[in-house]
Amino acid sequence: MGRTASTQRGHIGLTTLTTGGQLEAIAWNTSQGFSTALSTFVAQNYAAGKKR
Repeated sequence: MGRTASTQRGHIGLTTLTTGGQLEAIAWNTSQGFSTALSTFVAQNYAAGKKR
């Protein structure tokens, strides 16, 4: 994909592809953090026997 973006649009296409990848990584890492926090919270409450 990088080669195609580079040959079709030059450095602008490659920059756009790189920026898109970084934005995707930020979104992915944020959602991964929320997932970890939520599963930890649920597991602690489950182990303590707190259903509500």
